[in-house]
Amino acid sequence: MGSGPDVAEERPLVLGEEVRRLRKEAGLTIEALAREAGLAERTISKLERGEGNSVTRRSTVAALAEGLGLAKPGEDWLWAVAQGEPVLSGFPATGMAALPYTLPRDIRSFVGRSHELDQLIEEAIDAEVVTVHVISGMGGVGKTALATHAAHRLVAQFPDGQIFLRLSGHTPGKQPVQPADALASLLLAAGAGGQQIPAHLDDRARLWRGWLARKRVLLLLDDAIDSKQVQPLLPGTAGSAVIVTSRGKLTALKDTRRIHLDVLSTDESADLLVKLAGRPEVDRADSGVEEIAHLCGNLPLALGMLGSQLHSNPAWTPAGLASELTQAGDLPEEINDGQETVGAVLELSYRDLTEDQQRMFRRLGLHPGADIDAWAAAALDEASPGEARRHLRALCEQNLLTEPRNGRYRYHDLIRALARKRALAEDPARERDAAIQRLLDFYVQAAVAADHHLARRAPTPGPGRNRPGPARIPEMPDRERAASWMDAERLNLAAATDYAAANGYLSHAVAIPAATHGFLRSQGYWDQAVALHQTALQAARHLSDPHAEARALTDLGDVQYLTGNHAGAEISLTLAVELAGQLGDQRGEAAALVEFGILRQNSGDLATAEASLTRALDLSAAHGDQLGQANALNNLGAVQFKTSKFTAAADGQEQALKIYRSLGDERGEASALNGLGGVQQAIGEYTAAAESLAQAVKLYHTLGDRIGEAYATGNLGAVQCIMRDWPAASDNLTRALELYHDLGSKSGEADMLTNLGALHRRTGDYVSATARLTEAIELYGDLTDPFAEANALSELGVVQQQTGAYSAAIASLTRAVELAHDAGERDTEAEGLNNLGDVYVDAARDAYTRALNIAAGIGVPLEQARAHEGIGRLLLQSGARADGIATLERSLALYKQIRSANAERVAKTLDS
Repeated sequence: MGSGPDVAEERPLVLGEEVRRLRKEAGLTIEALAREAGLAERTISKLERGEGNSVTRRSTVAALAEGLGLAKPGEDWLWAVAQGEPVLSGFPATGMAALPYTLPRDIRSFVGRSHELDQLIEEAIDAEVVTVHVISGMGGVGKTALATHAAHRLVAQFPDGQIFLRLSGHTPGKQPVQPADALASLLLAAGAGGQQIPAHLDDRARLWRGWLARKRVLLLLDDAIDSKQVQPLLPGTAGSAVIVTSRGKLTALKDTRRIHLDVLSTDESADLLVKLAGRPEVDRADSGVEEIAHLCGNLPLALGMLGSQLHSNPAWTPAGLASELTQAGDLPEEINDGQETVGAVLELSYRDLTEDQQRMFRRLGLHPGADIDAWAAAALDEASPGEARRHLRALCEQNLLTEPRNGRYRYHDLIRALARKRALAEDPARERDAAIQRLLDFYVQAAVAADHHLARRAPTPGPGRNRPGPARIPEMPDRERAASWMDAERLNLAAATDYAAANGYLSHAVAIPAATHGFLRSQGYWDQAVALHQTALQAARHLSDPHAEARALTDLGDVQYLTGNHAGAEISLTLAVELAGQLGDQRGEAAALVEFGILRQNSGDLATAEASLTRALDLSAAHGDQLGQANALNNLGAVQFKTSKFTAAADGQEQALKIYRSLGDERGEASALNGLGGVQQAIGEYTAAAESLAQAVKLYHTLGDRIGEAYATGNLGAVQCIMRDWPAASDNLTRALELYHDLGSKSGEADMLTNLGALHRRTGDYVSATARLTEAIELYGDLTDPFAEANALSELGVVQQQTGAYSAAIASLTRAVELAHDAGERDTEAEGLNNLGDVYVDAARDAYTRALNIAAGIGVPLEQARAHEGIGRLLLQSGARADGIATLERSLALYKQIRSANAERVAKTLDS
């Protein structure tokens, strides 16, 4: 390509075309493009000095600007050129400059974030609008790493420059960069001379947007403090893209695409640590790698610091480092890179908060649970829920808190440690203690309010130290709101109980478990309930509060029974009955006797169960406790049902049902309907039984009482089985089995397996019947319920009989009869004996028939006669008189033929 002093005058339009082509094909700098296009240095100098015809200069510079993809020059710009003023890229400059490229180096150890990376890259390439992405997240979560990695992958899409500018929103020792200073830095990066940068913010912003016009530039603004800092730096015309990183969410920036960055997954964290360690012996299989990831809370900043330590200290192992961190008392300070700590980085966000927000930040560090809502936060901070909610949202805005569910807020583990550290350092002990007291008061009173809708008795906190004071609690006008609150706060209530017990708030440690018992019991959280009641029991004993101790023992025994720990339940409930009796606490004694009666009933000791429940009924009546009477009648009816006192059982259940309905106790109503349905089934009123049980199932389901629903659903399936409604029976029994399995109730599972075995037997599926019944009997072997085990063995014996396994059937039925006899289950014993007799008859008939076939085959008349005699007698016993006589006559003929003495015996039978 030629060059000379007049080339610009001769070829202004061709010049622009050649510049565009070369720029596209070779990616050359502006200076190189100018020279390759034929603009020799002296020609550029002539233009800058204002030599030559002004019209020529205008056309030449316009063509050059167009070729370089710059803004179309306006009259002011062209006039400046015509007057010989220096020009560059749309504003005065000292000369031609290279395209700005100031990105930091890419990160070799980058892992994860594939979804966020794809989103950035896909959405940034939009020539129709200015795309602005805000990447927000807590300090150290990897916002800059993601932004830089994405920017490097986008370089080819933004050929006019890629500019990185640190806004120092959270840089130790620095104030955030002011917008005017940021604009000056951007203008300098674009090639402006310092003396040409206007003094005022608006002028700088106008000049910056003018340079960006019709360009494709990628702008990375790192660590912004707020929206006001960013707004003046944004392009005004389409084509460019902006990526902003900030610990705040910058919600005031409109029309932006947002990416909230959370911590890495455990797998990604382990991969990052291994990459950073850079040692072949450190790999994912190392036991300490995931432990370090866990201790770091999967925070990339913390992982980076520890990965660097592992890399720099070859003698260190991940397991050894994890052990040291576990023993450390201050993880945010222990995790460091030798120059700064994680705690110092995170604390920069704390300093940006207002005084009220800082106080809330510290108070939240005192909370013993995993998450918190505005009500509990208000109790901690002695504020209104509205004020607390505003502070919580402000902390979320700064990414110091997350909101994983609407209205539920959570700290990252390292931020929680920082918050607690700041509380210990800045708040007097009396203020911290007062905050904890308010929080525990809140949990007690809210739990008691919820329990009024969820349990069939209301817990009352016992006297003692730290008596709960008045607290502001959410409204719980109905069961749904109460259950929702309990479900959301379940783990916090457990954490609060443990904290209260360990730190001397003993009455709270007694009251919270009592208030949560009904919910935990009905929802199947039995292991948690056992742990809470054991804590409550110890707290009551330390308080020397025997009333609270008796209540804790009663609740503990109840859930121990549900978990299958019948021995433990026996001890707890026996102590509860004795203690309440010694105290003259009739209400408490009656409650304990009801639970004890249920335990003895299901252990087969029906006499003791009946006596206990009768005593509970008398105590409740004497005390005028209608609810206690209903509970006693309801469970007494179940015992009377098992002892075949069906009339008394039905009367008791109907009385209980009437009381429950008068009290508006839907859970009690469901329980009474369930029991009544069992009695109606026993006396053959199957349609009525099915109706009662269907009502019970519906009530339990509406109440969210999973254990009650399982009971009633299983009973309904059993009735439907008797009614030969096989599909409905199968559906309900299978549903009940699933419920019991989810609840961890082994006895319930075993009962449903027995019922399903009976159903399969009646429908002729003997293989499935045998499998289900065998599984049930194995489960019963680990329990102490002889009545239920006898039922399962009896069913299995019948299946074995019908499949010809007579020896096995006799063994199963004999054991069933023994268990029923020992348990006093007379009806079950009678049923087992009848089944056993049938087996013997069937076994005998089978033996005689086989003997007859063999004897006939080998021609032995005596054995043929004996076989006919046996078969004939069995036919007579079964009522088949004509067939029996005909068979005995054949036997007599054979006996006479061989002159056997047995003929006389057969003849006497025929005569009779």
